[in-house]
Amino acid sequence: LRWSLWLFFLFCVNAAENSQKCITNGHLKWCFTFHAEPLAFYAANKKCAEMNSSLATIPNHSIQDFVTKYLENVRGKSSSVWIGLHWSHSILRWVSGYRAIPDTYWDTSSVNSKGKCVSISTAGTWVPQPCDEQHPFLCSTEEDAQQTQGLLPGLSRYECPPKFYLVGPRCFRFFTEAKVTYEEAVASCSLLNASVLSIRSFREQDFLIAMLADYDSVFWLGLTRNGSEHHWANSSEPSVDFTNWMEGEPRGSPSV
Repeated sequence: LRWSLWLFFLFCVNAAENSQKCITNGHLKWCFTFHAEPLAFYAANKKCAEMNSSLATIPNHSIQDFVTKYLENVRGKSSSVWIGLHWSHSILRWVSGYRAIPDTYWDTSSVNSKGKCVSISTAGTWVPQPCDEQHPFLCSTEEDAQQTQGLLPGLSRYECPPKFYLVGPRCFRFFTEAKVTYEEAVASCSLLNASVLSIRSFREQDFLIAMLADYDSVFWLGLTRNGSEHHWANSSEPSVDFTNWMEGEPRGSPSV
């Protein structure tokens, strides 16, 4: 069992609509463009940068489905297309700087590959490849700005209940006295009309590190795994848009 950490959210994020024309029937929030010219990974990303984008970010399952369906159009022309995922200092990251890798779709036959850059097959699986291999590529740009909106009526943006800490627009409370299972943590938070922690930014991450510096332990987050996808325990929480995985993760545990 692990030490429990319960933190509670008060705000969520809504997405604005995308007005640009990109791939036909494209995703509202993201603009994708396909380029058939085979290039090495970093050369492809440089080409994307010249178009004010980067190699493609795939932040959730709906976009994975959209990209996979689109790639059906290029079958027979190429078996692999670069996306913007690579290992930087042994940490898996998007070249766009996007903060989260909530879902993964690895080709199981390539799990032991030593490639440091990631392509997507026309079947939709992710494959580590040597970065100097040349493939067609997808570029993407995030099209909208996020806005915050209050959830709990009667609570001021700059006020928290007693024993809570204000961090940006959210209120956190810490419980470190007892060891509980993940299910017990979720149930206890629910009794307080709250949820187990979701982390949305490096600012919140840094705050937590500072607050918990005296605790030599690990803490529950409100992140769960279903198949290849990660979700926040609270269904009203926005999609996972920030992750800070340690080296070797994510490995498939049902809760984090």
